[in-house]
Order: sequence, then C-alpha cells, then structure tokens
Amino acid sequence: GARLALEISGCDFIDINMGCPMPKIANSGDGCGLMRTPELAGRIVDAVLHRYPDREVLVLFYRCRVVSGEPAPVDCNAIAWAKHGNVYVDTSGSASTQNLVIEQTVARVGSERILFGTDTYAPGFQRGRIEYALISDSDKENILRNNALRLFGHKIK
Repeated sequence: GARLALEISGCDFIDINMGCPMPKIANSGDGCGLMRTPELAGRIVDAVLHRYPDREVLVLFYRCRVVSGEPAPVDCNAIAWAKHGNVYVDTSGSASTQNLVIEQTVARVGSERILFGTDTYAPGFQRGRIEYALISDSDKENILRNNALRLFGHKIK
C-alpha cells in the first residue's frame, strides 16, 4: 500500500493512522484495533521505516497504556527506535489528555517529533493541554507550531 501511494501521489510523508474507531476497521484489528496488539503495531511502523528511511512517517492518534497506575506512552517507542529520525506523532488521541503523558513523552524523546493534532472531539481542550503542560515554552512552541512548519512549511505559500 505505501509503495503504491508514494508512486502515485508523490507525497512527502507516510501517514500510519492507528486511531480509526470505525467498527469495520477496528474490529478487524486495524486502526485503533492495533492497540490491542502493540507488538504488531510496532512491527508495522518498523517495516515502513526500514522500507522508506528517506520519508517522514506520521503515526497519528497518540496512544498510551496505564502501567502501575501511570500512563506509559506507546508511541514513544516508535520515535525512540527510529534510526533515521523520521517518525512523528500527533496529539489527536485521547491518551494525550491524561495527566503527565505529554510531559513524559517530551522527557523521553524530546518535543521535536510531536505535532499538535486537531482531529479530536475537543481541539480547544487539546490546545489547553499543551499550553498548561509542565514543559518549557520552547517545547510548547515546537509541538504547537515549529514542528509543523519544519515538516510542511515548504508547502505553505
């Protein structure tokens, strides 16, 4: 699928959407259903990264699991393991609203690979979650603006 999409569209990045809640998709283990098998989700991301090291990869809809009562970001692994520094996640997933998830992610992998996502039921709340996160102002600017400009700025006129 990714190879064909790249050949036809000439796109600059690959979007791996692991957040689709449509029952037809999720019940078959795809979309948000992949979160029932995070090892498989990781293998999918790894395979795409291995095949397309020169493309930016967006893993959309931020996810985490609660481990020992604390949220543990799953998407951090995709960023941390990316050998070419080409993986980004967005904040559209409801997991990014949990206490300390943004802060833990920034502490673990930095703010340079997190994009503010608006595909959510409450984008204003998501924005506030970033604005009031216990991270530096420069980290907030990266998430809310700078990372998107770095990725897509050449397309903005």
